[in-house]
Amino acid sequence: MRYILRWAAGLVAGSLVLTAVAYGVAQAALPGCPPATRIDALPAGVDAPPLWAPTVAQAPPGAVPIVVGGPSTAIGDILTGNESVVVFAGGAAGARTMDVPYIGTATPGETLLLSPDGTRVAYGELRGLGTVVQNLLDGKASLVPGTAEQGTSPIAWAPDGRTLLVVRYPEGSGGTVGTLDVATGVFGALLDAGDTSLLVGAYRPDGTLAVQAGDRLCVFAGGRQQSCFKPPAGARLAGKGAWTPDGRSLALVADNGRASDLTLVAPDTGTPTGAAAFRVDGVTTLRLLGWWPDGRAVMAAYRPEPDAPATFDPSTVDSLPTRFDFVHQISVLAVTGAGDTREISAMPGAFLSIDIADAALASGRTGQAVPAKPWPARPAMVAALTAVTTAAAVLLILLVLSVRARPTRRLARTPEE
Repeated sequence: MRYILRWAAGLVAGSLVLTAVAYGVAQAALPGCPPATRIDALPAGVDAPPLWAPTVAQAPPGAVPIVVGGPSTAIGDILTGNESVVVFAGGAAGARTMDVPYIGTATPGETLLLSPDGTRVAYGELRGLGTVVQNLLDGKASLVPGTAEQGTSPIAWAPDGRTLLVVRYPEGSGGTVGTLDVATGVFGALLDAGDTSLLVGAYRPDGTLAVQAGDRLCVFAGGRQQSCFKPPAGARLAGKGAWTPDGRSLALVADNGRASDLTLVAPDTGTPTGAAAFRVDGVTTLRLLGWWPDGRAVMAAYRPEPDAPATFDPSTVDSLPTRFDFVHQISVLAVTGAGDTREISAMPGAFLSIDIADAALASGRTGQAVPAKPWPARPAMVAALTAVTTAAAVLLILLVLSVRARPTRRLARTPEE
């Protein structure tokens, strides 16, 4: 027995040392070089990273072109009780995960927004913790001043990256849409949103803002309303890239069964301009992310599950055409009015929501795809895996030693009998 106990003590000590060494090796392997501060291209595609990919806090990725989410990215549910999204830095930096305090669903492009330059992510914590901005350059997250207990959720980033369009839900009242200074927390109310879930905003490069709340679409400049109109039934502002490159028109999207149409309207009256419309078949809806420098519209196309309903109600959370239950896969498409549709960034089925930095589209370049990399990894997960593996090995060795010791004890008692 003493022989086995000595073996056990040595094996346990060795296991602890090995676990500590594994943690140290994983920690040392995390990227230590300064992260990139600019985006050179949009990746041609991404692969889903392993569960042990490091977080943005452990290894800040710097400016990223893409942030994605979906049910299968929710590693945070296992480890922390939070949700998780994946950010892709492109090139050698690869992928990082980012835990998001539970907000129902962390949905990039809708409830979680990538800044125009790709260096920050904003999301609203709807339990009353306000608006959070995650810095991807240093890995630190901060609460925007004055947003606590307001139920504030972002709708769109302003082009300068200093202001967010948000909706605020003070306790006991309906929503109010307005601008939020990220540094100071100063809020400027623009219009009442009531209890609608249909909230879309789009900034023009000069700061002019188009925002739709329910069945009203209004344009603001310098905080003052310039126009307000009711879009046609079933139509809505197409997304953050709804302003055309020349700033003269707005794009509206209308979903028709398994196809979606984009039409261009005048921002002052909502009257169709007569310019070429865009149509994409085989989708639940489209979100206009922006424009390629050659004039092509860049869209997130949502491919339906076979049992998805034929019609949707974007004003109701349970009937959104982007709801994960209804979406089988997303595609990033470049589309022309002549009907030419081309996928410019391939997404795996694990990702069902996406946001792309404006800087990635402005680059006009498609870079290399971002592959899944097994290393580096989260130090805690490497240590945990090492501990479990060595513990299993220790138990196996002790079991073998115990079995081998039993016959010896029986032989020793035989003469006495």
